[in-house]
Amino acid sequence: MGATESREKLTERAKETKLTLDAQIQKQTERVTAMKSTNPEMLPLLIDNLRYSVESQSNFSDDTLFAAWIADQQQCEQILVNCFENVLKPPIDRHVYEWFKSTILTSPILLLKSLRGQHLYDVL
Repeated sequence: MGATESREKLTERAKETKLTLDAQIQKQTERVTAMKSTNPEMLPLLIDNLRYSVESQSNFSDDTLFAAWIADQQQCEQILVNCFENVLKPPIDRHVYEWFKSTILTSPILLLKSLRGQHLYDVL
């Protein structure tokens, strides 16, 4: 019975996470669509801001990451791939890794599908 309960709890958590992820994608899609129609020159700035934040190991919100993903998935994916490669190449800087662990690895963006059709966490 314990295994069945655990499986049910895990299934419920997965469903809740999926709903939260879908809501976040919808919200940021609306945000990016509004930007495209009212101020399209802001979209490259959104990507540049994400790139700068990742390269300088600055904190940023998941909203920023999702908006950048929706604005330009290819560039956003490349920023994240470069981040993984830079952070995980020896020698690993403990402070940079802690930032990476708390900012990138905890982001639900890793659950999205990459341009290759795999989940982003599988690509990275």
